[in-house]
Amino acid sequence: MKTSVYRKLLILTLATLISIMAKSQAQDSLMDYLELAARNNPVVLQKLAEYEASLQKIPQVGSLPDPEWSTGIFLSPMELVGGKQMADLRLMQMFPWFGTLKAAKDEMSLMAKAAFEVLRDAKLQLFYDVQRTFYELQKINRILRISGENLLFLHLRCCGQVNAPSYM
Repeated sequence: MKTSVYRKLLILTLATLISIMAKSQAQDSLMDYLELAARNNPVVLQKLAEYEASLQKIPQVGSLPDPEWSTGIFLSPMELVGGKQMADLRLMQMFPWFGTLKAAKDEMSLMAKAAFEVLRDAKLQLFYDVQRTFYELQKINRILRISGENLLFLHLRCCGQVNAPSYM
């Protein structure tokens, strides 16, 4: 007896949970639209790519320039005081002035931060547009629902199926 009551209660609870989950998935959610818009908007994607590119420039700017290697081979040896010179090998590394690398790195960090703010601004503008459109559509849906209910009420009243209210 108790097991059948528990079983019925369990089935009722599962059916309720399934219906709630199905209803929540079927409803349009503003957050879903915002996420979808942020993932697929070309302006936001462009600003994101620019921000990521500016992040990649920070380590490049803060490093030393590449060393330069040059070689030269002489067809006929050069006569020098110390002997004959057959080839010329050179390795050169440029060192910037003190603090220049740190300043360049700080500048690129600030430029990356500016690119992030531009990305954030584009995303917020997109969210504003999506929210405005979403709420306009909700308003239109509510107006349509109320108009449909009014039409149904008028149709029923016209056909004599509904009594007129006492205040009319």
